[in-house]
Amino acid sequence: MSLDARTLLFIYTLLQLIQSGMVMALWLANRRIKGLGWWTAGMLAGAATLPLFAMQAEGGGKVVAYCIPLQATIFTAAVFYIGACQFIARAVEWWRLGIGTALAVAGTQWFLWGHFSLAGRGVVLNLFMAGCYFATAWVLWREDRPPVRWVARAFSTIYAVGAVIILSRVPMLFLDPGMPWDSGNAAKTSGFFLTGIVLTSVWVFFVVMLVNRVEAHERNLRGAAELESERALREALMEVEARKAEEKAMRTRESLARDLHDGIGSITANVILLASMGADEDDAEKGKILREIEMVARRGNQEVRGLLDELDGAPVSWRLFLAELRRCVVPFNETVGIATRWEVNGELPLERITDRAAAASLAKILREAAHNIVRHSGAKEAEIGFIFENGRLHIRVGDDGTGFTEGREDGRGLMNMARRCEELGGGFSIEGSERGTEISMEIALPLSQGTHKEKEST
Repeated sequence: MSLDARTLLFIYTLLQLIQSGMVMALWLANRRIKGLGWWTAGMLAGAATLPLFAMQAEGGGKVVAYCIPLQATIFTAAVFYIGACQFIARAVEWWRLGIGTALAVAGTQWFLWGHFSLAGRGVVLNLFMAGCYFATAWVLWREDRPPVRWVARAFSTIYAVGAVIILSRVPMLFLDPGMPWDSGNAAKTSGFFLTGIVLTSVWVFFVVMLVNRVEAHERNLRGAAELESERALREALMEVEARKAEEKAMRTRESLARDLHDGIGSITANVILLASMGADEDDAEKGKILREIEMVARRGNQEVRGLLDELDGAPVSWRLFLAELRRCVVPFNETVGIATRWEVNGELPLERITDRAAAASLAKILREAAHNIVRHSGAKEAEIGFIFENGRLHIRVGDDGTGFTEGREDGRGLMNMARRCEELGGGFSIEGSERGTEISMEIALPLSQGTHKEKEST
């Protein structure tokens, strides 16, 4: 049983309405894909005006039965070309499209109102549609995105086949210009609608395929962008680590310079001082100086032990740490005739000192202060006091010597002491008068090197 033209037109219209809804949903879900909006408009225009073709069989007016469907068909062919250009990001040749559209509209209107001719209208319309289809095929063939290219070229082939089919109808219109509806089974009309059903279904299929391939391409690009971001992040992290390593090396060099000055430099300076004193003394005094040199050597031994403890990193209690510090400082001062009072007030922290580098730095501050008393003060008495109070350690080192003058050259000692106090989260000050010199220091607890400053900055 064969289907008549009216039935095929109904099926064609219903199918195109469904497919128009599909394309519209696809467009609404993928608004970023250029060209889908134009294709949706073309599908809707075709679906809305297809039922008007039936008015030709019913003797409808020229405007409804002929003029509106003709202009809708011209519009659909034009916007399919515009959509293809936007889809592959190519410029629309507006002047060519404008001239072709104007000639198509003028020609169809002439053969509708000036000289009524179905063949004339059909020739003009089919030539315009074939031209738009060939142009669309050429545009789609130039798609260069790798995941989209093969689908676009297959779609381009469909457009080229459709253009050939449309052109083949031109000579048929001259041979048989009538479009019979009255037989109810006109082969020409039925074939026209059947061809439209097939081409429209194939067209929608390829549009869906194109959208899928574009999404796959965008996913690949996003994946590549993420990989590039990860690579850039890794490089940035490596650069940060390299900068940290460089800064650490610089701090290590500065720390080594301070350690050499405060530790070995101080010891060697005292040995030189004692040796020079011994050169001018008699045998009785030389024995005393030799004992002093022995004390300096012991101090050097303690300095080495302190460095080893720092490298070992084992925690130490405050009581043991202060006892070791006292044995290092007080006997040496008393050996050179400086009576030294050592006082510890407040409650010692219960937690052990875990940052041995910080403990070593604090010890170097005290040894440098004691060394300055011996070398520069000419004092007879000195006092070293510790006060543990409110999470802080207050240290006072004073003497009754000649006092401190602002313009005195004192090498790196005072600068190193101030810097070490700052690294321990505290402050350093020195005051001198005719009655002697007093150094005041404040250290943050728990004892830690460098972390207090970082916490304040964050």
